[in-house]
Amino acid sequence: MQKMTDFVGRSQRNPIRLAVKCLSWCIDERTSARSQLLLVVKMLAVVVVVFAVLWLPYRGLVVYNSFITLFGGEPYMDLWFLMFAKTCVYINRMALHKPTLVSND
Repeated sequence: MQKMTDFVGRSQRNPIRLAVKCLSWCIDERTSARSQLLLVVKMLAVVVVVFAVLWLPYRGLVVYNSFITLFGGEPYMDLWFLMFAKTCVYINRMALHKPTLVSND
């Protein structure tokens, strides 16, 4: 990507050429910024979806048990589902956060 000063120095004799070069430079900068913004938005969407999917089993269990105990029922405590929900939470921790394996002391 060339800088604006490169266009001005070479095209001082022809103002039309200078205008065309400046316009093409501005368009390239805008499309580049838009594509970078689009990538950031896509990355944010992926992080939010992964976070929601991995926390859903555990939070669903907590909400379900809260309402069941409120109405006098027995809470759902199936060991396999509880292990699955906790494993999803741990996978979320490993997938979305960078764990530090080596201390920086």
